[in-house]
Amino acid sequence: MGLMIFFGLATLGGLGFIAVGAYVSAREAYAPWLAGLMVGAAIVILAVIAGLIVHRITQRRSPSAPLPAPPTKANQVQIDNAAHLGELIGGHVSQRGIRTTDVAIAALVAGVILNTGPAVRNRLKKRRRKQRPNIDTGPARPRRHYRRNRPK
Repeated sequence: MGLMIFFGLATLGGLGFIAVGAYVSAREAYAPWLAGLMVGAAIVILAVIAGLIVHRITQRRSPSAPLPAPPTKANQVQIDNAAHLGELIGGHVSQRGIRTTDVAIAALVAGVILNTGPAVRNRLKKRRRKQRPNIDTGPARPRRHYRRNRPK
């Protein structure tokens, strides 16, 4: 939504510059008041046309969807199970001291990954497979701890 507002304002700014250019050009051939009247009338006509187009677009939209039917017993059981699961997860998250910002960032990252194309998902899977140690190849290599030169 923010980008739509930005682009709308940028378009209005561009229209303003076009109007000033048209006024300056028309002022050379006509009286200043007449040039201003012509440019203003052209802007009003463009605004009316744009308004009519937007009005037609909004009228063509389908009517709102009907309200869903009340839940049946089977659906109510699913809803109760989901609510119980939410309570359990909320309890575990609050007991472990996980911040809500961490949960929000994790959900954002998961959403971005799930919405990426199949090629990106496959690359991420391959990278993840390379990073995992293979249990079948033998004992794991010991980790090397690199220490910086610290004064003793």
